[in-house]
Amino acid sequence: MDQQIEIVESYKYLGVHLDNKLNWKKNTNVLLKKASLRLFFLRKLRSFNVCNKLLHVFFIFFYHGILASVLVAYAVPCWCTITLEDRNRINKLIKKAGSILIHWK
Repeated sequence: MDQQIEIVESYKYLGVHLDNKLNWKKNTNVLLKKASLRLFFLRKLRSFNVCNKLLHVFFIFFYHGILASVLVAYAVPCWCTITLEDRNRINKLIKKAGSILIHWK
């Protein structure tokens, strides 16, 4: 009953990184790191001349599996407080992924 609560700088709960100031920078950084790793594989697939269908399937996985699931399922009520800088970083990454598909020959 009389237990002390440990105060931490940040905590991961259900895949969402929360910090002690409810700042979303750490969560955005983790999201962008995951997405960048997937984007690397998307670029590699393109460089190996993988067929359009497979590249498209991977893009759909990338978008729905990494970005949409995190943005929609986990943190939508809280993302309204995300900074414009972080929002722009996420949008830039989505555009990069789309440009890989568009420039596919």
